Amino acid sequence: MAPAAPAKQPARQSAAPPAAPAPVNQPAVTTPSYSWFSDLPTGYCLDSNADGNSYTMGCDGGDHQNWAFRSAGIYVATFTDVATGRCLDSNANGDIYTLACNGGSYQRWVGHTA
Repeated sequence: MAPAAPAKQPARQSAAPPAAPAPVNQPAVTTPSYSWFSDLPTGYCLDSNADGNSYTMGCDGGDHQNWAFRSAGIYVATFTDVATGRCLDSNANGDIYTLACNGGSYQRWVGHTA
């Protein structure tokens, strides 16, 4: 009788390198969500143009009414017009418009529930 073949040894796996530590004080990168927003009483959609004007008008599904929103903290988000790349902004007078995104506090919006 022939001697038994030696048992195969499992392939040796090298240990994975340790994970890099998370950056300190860096905001989490979030994937934007895209949506449109309409005024409840009128049904009109939030819209804007390349001149920075923001307003409502009949919903048409166009990119000027499509907004990318990113989390900027708990219940806080920024909104970017998909067509223009400008951020929804406001000022101390209560005006609303779009400007180049600058990360300022007037471009950070808080969500509330009714």
